[in-house]
Amino acid sequence: MADGDFVAKMVGDTERFHRLGFDRLTPEELGRVEHWLMDLISLFEATQGTIDEIRADGHLVRLTDGSLWEANSVDASTVDLWSPYEDVVILNGRMYRIDESESAEVERVDA
Repeated sequence: MADGDFVAKMVGDTERFHRLGFDRLTPEELGRVEHWLMDLISLFEATQGTIDEIRADGHLVRLTDGSLWEANSVDASTVDLWSPYEDVVILNGRMYRIDESESAEVERVDA
């Protein structure tokens, strides 16, 4: 069952999570919201994945599906702090680390 962490991360922060009333939902209701959010992400042609490895001081991220992404120079230091096995969503040229609500500008380099 859902604990609300994913929903809180997707809405931006804990304060907004409470302000929007998600804290009053049951675990079952939060689970339905999570599924709806994942469906919504897929409608926008987002890529969901899990980090396999981070190389070149955060400039390159390989996902478990084999895709390789390059972070821009400004965001590479942020990406370098990320870890394998963390879930990410790539949407409109940004890779979002779901666990910490962080993001980095990226470009796929192996396509």
